[in-house]
Amino acid sequence: GLELALSCHIRVAVKSASLGLPECSLGLIPGYSGTQRLPRLVGRANAMEMILGSKIINSEEAYRIGLVNYVVDSGELLEKCCEISKSISKNPPEALSAAIKSINSCYDPNGEQVETESFSDLFDTSNFKEGVAAFLDKRKPNFR
Repeated sequence: GLELALSCHIRVAVKSASLGLPECSLGLIPGYSGTQRLPRLVGRANAMEMILGSKIINSEEAYRIGLVNYVVDSGELLEKCCEISKSISKNPPEALSAAIKSINSCYDPNGEQVETESFSDLFDTSNFKEGVAAFLDKRKPNFR
C-alpha cells in the first residue's frame, strides 16, 4: 500500500494510519519503486531506517518527515481530499501537467531544461493568455 501512496503527488493520512515498508523482514526489498521514491520524499537516512529496519511509523511521524502532507481525523479524510482537489483543479490542466513533469524531473540532470521548455511552451496556450488578462483585469480567470 505505501508504494502506491508514494506514487501520488499529495498524500493525506488519517491519525490512526500506520505506514511502512516491512519487506526486509520477509527477506525481500520493497518493490514498485519503494526504494526509489521513499528516499526522495523523506531523505536517505529516514528511508534507510524505515526500509532496513522494517520500521512502521504513525501518521504524525510520517507528517514530520514529509511522507504525508496532511494528517486528519478519519471523518475528515474525504473532505480534505476534495478541498485539495478543488484547489488544484482551479488551475489550467496544461500548467498542472507541465508543473508535475518539471517537479518530477528535479533529480534528473536535465531537470532544468525540462522546466525551461515546459515554461516556454505554456506561453503559447490560451489559458496563459486568459490568466494574464484576468490578473490585469483583477478578476478570476476562466480557464478552459
